[in-house]
Amino acid sequence: MVAFFTRRAVWSAGFLLIAGLSVGPVAAQTAYVGGAWYAGGSGPALFTERDTTWAVEGQFVAERPAEVTRVVELGEAFIVPPFGDGHMHAFEAPASIRYEDSLFVARGVLYAFNAHVPAAEHESVSGYPTLVDVTYAITGLTAPGAHPATAYEARALGLQAWNVNGPRGDEIRASRLREGDAYHLAVTRADLDTVWPAVLASGTPWVKIFLDHSDEWTRADGETVRPEQPRGLAPAVAAEIVRRARADGLRVVAHVMTATDLGKALDAGVDLFAHVPGFSVDDQPPGEAEDGAYAMPDSLLARLASAQTPVAPTLARGPAMIKYIPAEYRPDSATVDTVRAFHRTLLRRLSRAGVPIVMGADLGGLWSWDEVGYALDIGGLTPAEALQAWAVATPRAIFPDRAIGALEPEYEASFLALSCNPVSDWTCTASITHREKQGHKLGG
Repeated sequence: MVAFFTRRAVWSAGFLLIAGLSVGPVAAQTAYVGGAWYAGGSGPALFTERDTTWAVEGQFVAERPAEVTRVVELGEAFIVPPFGDGHMHAFEAPASIRYEDSLFVARGVLYAFNAHVPAAEHESVSGYPTLVDVTYAITGLTAPGAHPATAYEARALGLQAWNVNGPRGDEIRASRLREGDAYHLAVTRADLDTVWPAVLASGTPWVKIFLDHSDEWTRADGETVRPEQPRGLAPAVAAEIVRRARADGLRVVAHVMTATDLGKALDAGVDLFAHVPGFSVDDQPPGEAEDGAYAMPDSLLARLASAQTPVAPTLARGPAMIKYIPAEYRPDSATVDTVRAFHRTLLRRLSRAGVPIVMGADLGGLWSWDEVGYALDIGGLTPAEALQAWAVATPRAIFPDRAIGALEPEYEASFLALSCNPVSDWTCTASITHREKQGHKLGG
């Protein structure tokens, strides 16, 4: 696993070079002088000027240490916690991992979650040192003939994911070339007895479950009855996966499509939502499609806010993927405008309800900064809300056991120094003059 704790020994040895980036040697006591420091929230006083901020062995402390071995002059920079990417598919191939590490560090993204990776791909980069802290959900669980099995099987057959809706759809659904590596299958709870040892053996810290139109599963005579074309796990099986994960100390991230899916996953007690209903773009506006299946009622929003379960909306990918939709199904410009309006309203509702919003785009070529940019472009979030989501909610959602996402005593001494105020000018988030991670400078 590519994880922060595997690199502490390397750092303490002195100096590390990765993809042209450098990590400075350990400094036990550091004084950060100056800077306007991010205080969190969305109120008017987002930044507070400080004379000096102290850190000892990579952690912020309240008082000046007895000896200071390093001084970092921050001047008038604006200091924010490092950003996170809460739903991406990268850091899983030796040929690209160095580039991705460099790209993420350059944009200030120091925490990332690959929300579903096949076991073979994960093994190919296991132990590879990266400056970005990456966590993974390895080999998720779904139903036969459902996503993501169909996507992986299509590629294994030399096809594309959308070919499942074409003449070779039955062949794709019947294929099992990537089973046990890219996905596990579970129709009933008894099936979990077969696949669960492999889930645990993978060493995954996150279990990915796929619910897709879960209301299509029914029960007859006390048994689960599969829909004619299953598109995800039965709710009872999903709940059993969450129960087993809890017992084994694992967290659960849920792929959901409809509002019903989200409600069932919320009932089960998942830790993170990889999408929200209405993220995908089709030939109908999401608020109208399938009799409102993708519209989140106020009652469900209230439950989500009460549970404080983080959600990664992954909305930027919808408009970006239009060019890949076959022409006969491709939405017109008016529909795209409706989609953007739906996304704007959805983000505003989530933010105002107090739901933790996680930034990630899910799509290769789009990253968390693209998701943030889309949220701002459509007016779904204010810059203050976007900063809270990207720098606070996202890192904490994917590494909930770590003291990150704040610039206060007892938190990790990790931050970005920006040349200007990102709330006034969002492009400032790309104007990074200094990167610090657990008391180490990142950069040349």
